[in-house]
Amino acid sequence: MLKSLRVRTEIGVDKEITLDLNQDFDLLEILSLRLHQTDVYPKDCSNFGVVCGRVLVNGGFGLPNAKVSVFVPLDSEDEENPVISALYPYKTQNYRNEEGYRYNLLSSVPNYNGHQSTGSFPSLDNALLNQEVSYVYDKYYKYTAKTNDSGDFMIYGVPLGEHTLVMNVDLSDIGCFSMVPEDFKLQGEPEASFNGAEFKTDPNLDALPQIVMLSKSIDVKPLWGDADSGCGATITRADFDLRESGSVEIKPTAVFMGSLVTDTERSSVNKNCKPKRDMGELCNLAPAQGSLESIRWTPFFKEDVRPTGYTNNPGQTELVPVLERFDINGGYTIDENGAFLVNVPMNLDYVITNEFGEQEISKKPGIGIPTKGKYRFRIKPLETTGTARQRKRGAFLVPQIKEHSKEGVDFTSTFPYNILGVNPPQTTIVDQRSYAFSVNYYDYAEASVDSGDILSCNDVFYEFEYSKVYTLTSFHNHWKHRAKDAFIGVKEIAPRQEDSCAGQAAPFPMNSANKNVNFAIVINQFITRFLQGIYTMLYFIMVLVCTIVAIIMIIIDLIYRVVMGIICVLCNVIYFWSKRKRKRHCTCNTCPCEQAANGLSVSCSDIFGCLFLRLTKYPECDKCGCYTTAVNGSANQDCCGGLVGCDDEGDDDNDYLECNTPTNDDKALDQGCYSIDWDNILSAIGSIFNSEPTKVAMIIDWRKRENLFRSMCDGLMNYFWSNNYVGGVLYAFQFRAKIRPSQIEGKYRSQHCDEIVYFHTRDQQYYYRCTPYSYDFATGTGVFRGSPFFDASIPPLVGFLIGGPIGYMATLGQEKAAGANNRNLHWPTTIMDLGPVKTNIGEICTNSGGASEGCSVAPNIGSTTFNGAGDFLFDAINEIVNYNNSAFDLINLRTPFRRNETWSQPGRRRELNGGMASILSQFNEVGVVEYEAPDTAEINYFAVLCNPPDCDPATRYTADNMGWDYPPSGGNTWANGSTMWDSSWPSTAQISPSNPTWQLGWQFEGEAAWINRSVSVPGAGGSSDDSVEMTVQLSSGDTINPSAEHIRECIVEVNNNTSQIVPFFPWDKNGGGYGSTQWYDGDWATNESDIAFGNIQDIFTWQTNNGTPLPTTPITANQPQSRVSLGMGYHYYFGLIPGATSYDTFVKKYVPLEKESTDDYVVI
Repeated sequence: MLKSLRVRTEIGVDKEITLDLNQDFDLLEILSLRLHQTDVYPKDCSNFGVVCGRVLVNGGFGLPNAKVSVFVPLDSEDEENPVISALYPYKTQNYRNEEGYRYNLLSSVPNYNGHQSTGSFPSLDNALLNQEVSYVYDKYYKYTAKTNDSGDFMIYGVPLGEHTLVMNVDLSDIGCFSMVPEDFKLQGEPEASFNGAEFKTDPNLDALPQIVMLSKSIDVKPLWGDADSGCGATITRADFDLRESGSVEIKPTAVFMGSLVTDTERSSVNKNCKPKRDMGELCNLAPAQGSLESIRWTPFFKEDVRPTGYTNNPGQTELVPVLERFDINGGYTIDENGAFLVNVPMNLDYVITNEFGEQEISKKPGIGIPTKGKYRFRIKPLETTGTARQRKRGAFLVPQIKEHSKEGVDFTSTFPYNILGVNPPQTTIVDQRSYAFSVNYYDYAEASVDSGDILSCNDVFYEFEYSKVYTLTSFHNHWKHRAKDAFIGVKEIAPRQEDSCAGQAAPFPMNSANKNVNFAIVINQFITRFLQGIYTMLYFIMVLVCTIVAIIMIIIDLIYRVVMGIICVLCNVIYFWSKRKRKRHCTCNTCPCEQAANGLSVSCSDIFGCLFLRLTKYPECDKCGCYTTAVNGSANQDCCGGLVGCDDEGDDDNDYLECNTPTNDDKALDQGCYSIDWDNILSAIGSIFNSEPTKVAMIIDWRKRENLFRSMCDGLMNYFWSNNYVGGVLYAFQFRAKIRPSQIEGKYRSQHCDEIVYFHTRDQQYYYRCTPYSYDFATGTGVFRGSPFFDASIPPLVGFLIGGPIGYMATLGQEKAAGANNRNLHWPTTIMDLGPVKTNIGEICTNSGGASEGCSVAPNIGSTTFNGAGDFLFDAINEIVNYNNSAFDLINLRTPFRRNETWSQPGRRRELNGGMASILSQFNEVGVVEYEAPDTAEINYFAVLCNPPDCDPATRYTADNMGWDYPPSGGNTWANGSTMWDSSWPSTAQISPSNPTWQLGWQFEGEAAWINRSVSVPGAGGSSDDSVEMTVQLSSGDTINPSAEHIRECIVEVNNNTSQIVPFFPWDKNGGGYGSTQWYDGDWATNESDIAFGNIQDIFTWQTNNGTPLPTTPITANQPQSRVSLGMGYHYYFGLIPGATSYDTFVKKYVPLEKESTDDYVVI
């Protein structure tokens, strides 16, 4: 083994270190640096020395990537050389070159993607390729070094004597702790010093906050020698400490952002737990200005005694963390737009660099760079109306996941008058310490203390890491009363156009809808049925008219044939001598003999045209134009007749939409327009006995679709969000409450709905409840239980007043409202890690922990993941109508809203069918491609295939090179019309799907994969089935934006270093793949035994109570599990006011503007 000799030295102290080399050694060690014995040869005095040292920041951390050099002034000889003096004009450090730079060691080229380089130090490529630059590099930058990961440098071979040692560092390029403009702004640098979220570049380096330039004088002594020669072995130590020089300190923070919204006016939950129907409507929500208070850990611990009331070890002395109140920016950080973005200071785990160059935790808090912080937040709206107001808004504790309980009687709630229907006080009550916000460690629930949740930050507190982005997330419990829309949640997310608040309120993600009924919808039903009657009556009138026309046309045709026959005979007589002339004048296509044989072919439609019925296109809510006619259905002929500028020519429909769907040739429906030709009485009777639908059936089909789509435009769909987490927002709904003195002296009780909020008597504060959790002190384990459903039955007193004793007895049983959860998780909160602030930190930081952990996704999420998916719903409902085409299939406004309907529960549900709801939820996830099906022209192009090598494969149209994400709808829908999935499609193309060339159209992924992307109804037809299935697609990404798969993987697989375990409801598909009868049975699984849990950012921990793993979305045809996590962690909303959300603030502060690439520019 090599024998080493360590030179002990004091960090941060400049001094000469004299060595005694009268011993054998192989390596000479100082700081984190080494010299081999061949470099230290003890004989006569050397004529050079060694300078080494460390660049320090924050009094103890070694700064990497700092540049250190012994300044060499320009000599007189090179001063006379114009080329050399132009490259290196520095007779002193203050001289400037032609670009205005004074002497510096900073890179002239970027060192990583996004780095704003500003300096004149020659690049290595330039030094190797340019002879003059190489000369300057070798002569004047000969004694230059860069600090290593420990902040240490060594310059070997420095001439003896006095010199100036220069240190330059770019604080935006120092590895893991590289600073961004916002870090400097937080320390007082003005906004004008930066270009938004980017550093400026300027030859005046003194004007750039990120640049630190220091220098000091040193006296270099010989590296080796002996006493007889008059010198000893000496190493010159020279450290730079940025703190002592008055330069900026590194004060890491984490970015924490979110938003707060609330109800307005009288929208609230009353004391009997009944929500007003309009509460939560997006256009009635308001941003909530408020406060963000915090309690955090300090670096210190103290001895404290466990309270005597504790179950385990009461009275025992323990070492517990010291907590402190620390309100960032005074606490009032939620602005008038309801948005906040705060920089959470790190104050734990100060890192220093020891003598050996190793990073370790400092024993002196305040020395080194802090890397962590453990915080608990209280977020609440400002109350500005005084204590008399009975409509209250509560506070959220973040994080707050588990609600613990204890035995006793709760006197803080309403008094026990259960005869009125109000739940009496329970013997198992909420442990008030679950909602503690205190600097006293033992004020928190014993279960949180005993389980280690506080110490490990699994709940109550959250551990932040430096230079990362975080946001809060909250579960939105579907807490429901009796009526279908009397529930707590954000609703009416995409109202009809006249009620829309687009531009005033950012749209919220949505994952379901229930049925709305308003005056416009009622009138629309009357109008569509009235028009159906009018069109049907018109049809029968036209049957009579066309019958008369047909009789007249028979007589005219007979006369015409006779006349043409006579003319034919005469023509043949006249030209009997010439066969050529007879063919030319008598038997040609337009000649008398041919006309006599064919007669007149004039239909009723040739005279009167066709009946055109336009559909309303959703979500545009305009009528579809009749630009073409159906080719295989009713109107298989020219519908124009004698009309000028007929609709099918496209001249009269410029004010209508050019719709791509729906098309159903059996129903004379083509691209949103029915073109129905007229029958006479014989053809009308004949149509009853053939396979073609009758014209009356076509009119009925129009009425079914038009009734649905027009009603959707009039607000049929009440889109809402429920039973899942949304990141970035807290919904502080209003509730009625009043505080009164308790029966116990000094205590208070509150009259309010304690199903949804908890009143903390000591803090006099209402908190939105989190998830009830059962903890076993004996085993140290627990389980999420949720709370029972709210009793939606009629109160017994009301039953007595209505039906006397019988009515009273009939109302004693508890019933849940239709569509309500069997168990409620309430509104637990946690915090999510969105990765490093610097998207490219991985290029310059290789250490584990902190900013180097995870991947940055914050810049790629957006202010909301809302996706209206109106085109999807339009195609989905069209396919349902296509599928259910039997005379006994009932299609009406209830058709899309039949999820788990039951008449045995109070109220009505009328909620969107499970298949459509689950797909709607997936469309509102981050990274999902917006639905857009190809138009008719694209489909026709797709049919133009060829057999290689007969044509260039580059000209072959495929689903891939057409740029399709979603193919045409109807992939699995029973074939009621020609779609590209039918064996008969395309009827006019050169090939059929049975031809192998057809398969080339689906190359790479195959036809089956594309069918799964098609909005369709499965099955063979004929049954009343409203299931809709498809697989949503994820964006592929490009050179600038990462793929959706990468972003989602970061969220739920990578960025989980400090994330927490939360409860959630799985989505039950009722079978593998897309599920069976999912339209009806697909729903949230909300029984107590169904409650799932797992680390919110670690998909591999998601499981049911019995340990069954849960996959996530997208739902695919080959997904074997029946239950899934329906996109947990993929939905975000950062504020109500467009352009003023917390995400907008984040982008402004931390995301540089995209710049146009100049790589392809040419100088002319």
